[in-house]
Amino acid sequence: MKKILDYVLSTLYLIHFGLTLLVFHVIQVIAFNVFGKKAHKTAVDWLNFSLTFGLYLTGASIKLKNLAQLPDNRPIIFVANHQSSYDISPVYWYMRKYSPRFVSKIELAKGVPSISYNLRKSGAALINRKDGKQAITEIARLGKLLGPKGLMPNPKLGTVTPNVEQAVKDAKSGQIEFRVEKAGIIHAGIGKLSFSDEQLKANFDAFVDAIVKAKPSGSKGKYVRKVALTSTMGPGLKIDTVDVAGA
Repeated sequence: MKKILDYVLSTLYLIHFGLTLLVFHVIQVIAFNVFGKKAHKTAVDWLNFSLTFGLYLTGASIKLKNLAQLPDNRPIIFVANHQSSYDISPVYWYMRKYSPRFVSKIELAKGVPSISYNLRKSGAALINRKDGKQAITEIARLGKLLGPKGLMPNPKLGTVTPNVEQAVKDAKSGQIEFRVEKAGIIHAGIGKLSFSDEQLKANFDAFVDAIVKAKPSGSKGKYVRKVALTSTMGPGLKIDTVDVAGA
């Protein structure tokens, strides 16, 4: 009996899924061409709402665990290894205030009602996975859309580049980029677990030296006031600045 019910509910959901794509495709076209991008964004929000909560038709449950407080004052990049189309809509719905833009394979830009239209009109990066240069160039375009405050990676800093081979070589040789946030905080990696104590200390001293040398001429008083070390996702350990050379 349960198996029969599963077939019935799954069929009902598939009908809902297909009708949602077809109906919202028409709504998107009208919204974009008649009322503009803001109306199109609203239509896409409700498209993802319908796809997400339509899963209730199958008896499924939907839960979002907010494990961290996300900042509102900067662009956010999510890297996710999603397993099916069913997790994309919930991510979009719950993150809708951030106006998500996707990095998607270029094949999805045509042939799928609602989805293809949204990818083409929303500013998504449509990448050819067989063409590395096209993919990098397309992804770099998102920096212009999302990074007017200078918070995103950009070609001038070398954090977005078509020369991937050179960028990887520079990163492996220890090159890092850092910048001061509005609150006067600097984050940077100085090593890996495989590094010796001497290597970590040498990197730390070099990093502090670079910060001190970059001190603006108009800055007065003590420049480095607090220092903390931490492993990835680990607790921060406060360092007495008296023990920090050059601080």
